[in-house]
Amino acid sequence: MPHNPALNEWNWYIVMLSQALIGAISNNVRKISLQFTDDAWIIHTILANESTDDEEEMFEVADDLLTYIDDVKNQISVQTYKKIAVKVSVSKKNLTVVTHDKERIIFKKKE
Repeated sequence: MPHNPALNEWNWYIVMLSQALIGAISNNVRKISLQFTDDAWIIHTILANESTDDEEEMFEVADDLLTYIDDVKNQISVQTYKKIAVKVSVSKKNLTVVTHDKERIIFKKKE
């Protein structure tokens, strides 16, 4: 049966991701969302233009997030404590809203 993180578990990941993102968001970043799957938490970043610097920055953010979550892993369930993956996309299309309960928007650039 698929697991849905509890509200307090979402909150831990959102707060820790917000901390990890401090100073990491360039003008090229359009949107960052956090998604939960059965295998991993995914930091999905949408860029306006291709950028290896921004992509590398998101991998560093994922490493920081994992470090922060390790500090509070006794506050979250075993089913919720998963690896952290990074997905980077480039798109100039209109940004969509969240359409399911396993995703949260962390950052969205005003356009």
